[in-house]
Amino acid sequence: MAKDANASLEALDAELLAQELPGISVAFDRAAMLDHFQAALIGPRNANRFRHCGLTSAVLLNDSVVLRYTMEVVDPGGKRRSAFVTGRVFGNGGRAASYAAGRLAPLAGQVAGREEIAALTSPVAVLEQLGMAVSAFPIDGELPTLVAATDPNVAGPALGELLFVNGHSDVVIENCRAEPVHYNRRHRCMMRYELDLSARKSLALYGKVAGDDSGARIPELVRALTEPLAGAGVTLPAC
Repeated sequence: MAKDANASLEALDAELLAQELPGISVAFDRAAMLDHFQAALIGPRNANRFRHCGLTSAVLLNDSVVLRYTMEVVDPGGKRRSAFVTGRVFGNGGRAASYAAGRLAPLAGQVAGREEIAALTSPVAVLEQLGMAVSAFPIDGELPTLVAATDPNVAGPALGELLFVNGHSDVVIENCRAEPVHYNRRHRCMMRYELDLSARKSLALYGKVAGDDSGARIPELVRALTEPLAGAGVTLPAC
């Protein structure tokens, strides 16, 4: 199987890929995956239902393919909310189970009781017949810090500190809501934070959660740009 993580799946030999990853054909079948996700993540005793399964990205790795799906979850009263599910197809169910146990299960414990996964019976599952490990947002085995970045109890104080060091010492965050606005790329998630402030004010902030140290380089880049842009009347925030 090709080693290039950025390779286009359409450019590969479908038969060869299926030999390496027997579950990949079903993984691209949106209708079939809707049924699989319903059974694995919601289950027969839960009245909620997945609807409208879409496939937004597929990335080929050395030993697997990572796919990201979007769906709606509909409760018995008709209330709808968006859901993101990540699936990683391996060559067999054993490898998928090992990945889920080592990378996904620990994160599942951290999101217990969270609103994002309240509609699900389980936010993590293994589809052994497909060799696929699946997880619901914000659980991402390649982006583990996403769990904390989407937690209002963690993100709210962190954003409050950021505003404070940028000269907004009078800002009091009363409520924080986080939602993904771009979650198609591997190792990246763009988030929007809706903040309810004191005095009935509100503020929206955007942040990118990354799976590498790219965020740590931002302060240096901002400092490098601050002086040249200052002459043009552009002010950059402190980091």
